[in-house]
Amino acid sequence: MSTDMVHKVTRERSCLSVVELNEVSHVFATVVPRFGATLRDQARDALEGIAAAMRAEGAEGAVIHQAVFVADSESIAACRQIVRAFYGSDMPATSYVPQPPCAGKLVAIEAMGLGRGRDKVAIERISDQVVVTRHNGVAWVYVDQAVPRTSAVGIYEK
Repeated sequence: MSTDMVHKVTRERSCLSVVELNEVSHVFATVVPRFGATLRDQARDALEGIAAAMRAEGAEGAVIHQAVFVADSESIAACRQIVRAFYGSDMPATSYVPQPPCAGKLVAIEAMGLGRGRDKVAIERISDQVVVTRHNGVAWVYVDQAVPRTSAVGIYEK
């Protein structure tokens, strides 16, 4: 029998929900930076907030998917470099969304990680666009920012 449970937590730096499903906790966190005037400073503060939320829920080093909201599309390349440097080999599948975050900030992050019970889950990090997790004979594929490599015009042709 499964012991599924959901709880929500609001901390100083983040809001998060934790779903206990099949003996593995799935942690969903949202962070808006508190400090910084530059994209680099705000992104670093938001990433550290995500890391603190994940660490508190036993998901340190196990972020598998995230959406990074940036104030404008011109910020995506710089933000991507900051995010890659922060995560290193633990890079989650990441989407960059050109949508101004709340409170006039330059960046905000929503992330999902695996907490307690993650030792039962195999995590394969293929790139910053693809992460695969496997548990109990089921695979989940997290894919972000995938762009078709074709000159086809219509969506169905792509």
